[in-house]
Amino acid sequence: MKIVRGSHQFVPNGSPSVIAIGNFDGIHLGHKKIIEKTISLAGKDGTSVIYTLEPHPAKLLIPELAPPLLQTQKQKERMFERLGVEILVIEPFTKEFAVLKPRDFFRSIIKDRLMAREIVVGYDFTFGFHRLGKISDLKSLAERENIKVHVVDAVFVNEMLVSSTHIRILIERGDIETANTLLGRAYSIIGKVVKGRGVGQTLGFHTANLDTRNELIPPPGVYITKTQIWDKEYPSVTNIGFNPTFGTGNLSIETHILDFEENILEKEIEIGFYKKIRNEMTFPSVNDLREEIKKDILEARRFYGGRKER
Repeated sequence: MKIVRGSHQFVPNGSPSVIAIGNFDGIHLGHKKIIEKTISLAGKDGTSVIYTLEPHPAKLLIPELAPPLLQTQKQKERMFERLGVEILVIEPFTKEFAVLKPRDFFRSIIKDRLMAREIVVGYDFTFGFHRLGKISDLKSLAERENIKVHVVDAVFVNEMLVSSTHIRILIERGDIETANTLLGRAYSIIGKVVKGRGVGQTLGFHTANLDTRNELIPPPGVYITKTQIWDKEYPSVTNIGFNPTFGTGNLSIETHILDFEENILEKEIEIGFYKKIRNEMTFPSVNDLREEIKKDILEARRFYGGRKER
């Protein structure tokens, strides 16, 4: 996948562009439907293009109200590539860009720079200054230029609307399993393994301590997870919390990778969350905590069918 930083850097490759426009926070099942539609329309003769903004507009315009994002930019880029997108255009969102009127945005960016043949958007798409441009406006502007517009309907799973907002609420509540259903994958965070306080080693369980730039961390508790290292996934148990049994401390993310002994300090890992086992607890003694961790690991093994996965 080719990444273009700014639409002014976009160079047509000679084939018609089919462009999906959106923020794509989390790349959930609704987003995947838009992306699949774009790739399908591009076919063999066209080029599938994703057009998105960085940073998220709310981060610049109303930072105090901006929601925590579901993915880092790196995670989003990797997922676009895995889904088969050919070109990703990341438009720097600035205060100057924010005042572009819908008509000017369409003409200068979509028509002139990206040379769109077809456009794919979600059912709730808006564009331009103060989000004044609606889908009806997009269709009207596109029709004059013989550009087709495709609107992808809302996606529902078990009568639940698939949306970044809904998924965010579920994760904040610790309802990882429902969030994953709407995402169509495991919610994950990414970061570098750093030296911790040595709590895991004290208890007899090696743990990887994660330093992450993800904005949305599941609430404190113990989770069944999978940890990706060097493009391989390993079953794991992850604790998010403040280690209350050892006194007060900063929030930490510690992962015990089952049947894994290698040194991964300073390595990048990605932790996928599958199920919450329990809330964080304060135990009467270190030995009580150790016994509870053994139960957590046993539950994770049962979750994965008792297999030692590699």
